[in-house]
Amino acid sequence: MKRVALLLFAGLFGLATLHTATAQNTGNHEVTIKVDEINELTVNGAPTINVGQNIDAWNTDGAGTAGTYDVETNVQKERKITVSASQTGSATIANYGLRVSATAPGSGSLVNDPFVLTDVTGSSSSAPKSSFASGDFINGFQQVGESGLSLTYEAKVNYEYDPSNNAKVKVTYTLTEN
Repeated sequence: MKRVALLLFAGLFGLATLHTATAQNTGNHEVTIKVDEINELTVNGAPTINVGQNIDAWNTDGAGTAGTYDVETNVQKERKITVSASQTGSATIANYGLRVSATAPGSGSLVNDPFVLTDVTGSSSSAPKSSFASGDFINGFQQVGESGLSLTYEAKVNYEYDPSNNAKVKVTYTLTEN
């Protein structure tokens, strides 16, 4: 009888230990996923426009008249791209014109297509042009990641353009809130 009681006691003790060993505690925590804002704009290429002898007409001749741009933004507000320009060459700004067209990203739209950065001043003009136009170029898009979007440049010159001077223009694009 003692033996049976001892075996019974050992069995109950084993079951209690087994039950305790298989009981599990649980724990949890909250995981936060943090994402930085992305607002990236990259312009690629070095377009060259060969006007040749085609005076007073918009020209796109030349192998490098197109550039491209990449735009990436994860911001949930409408974005826009503005354009501005400055002269880096020695040509007289009144004697040449430059304009640009583009492919809009996502659901964006072109505000001015093409955007005329500068146009030639005719010889009948009383005030010589001395600055470039700037402003909204593409607007109404958000949350895009696109690359290789086209930028197509056109140029024209008047008869007063000095062919010994190159017109070099630095065109700047800025990604900002709409």
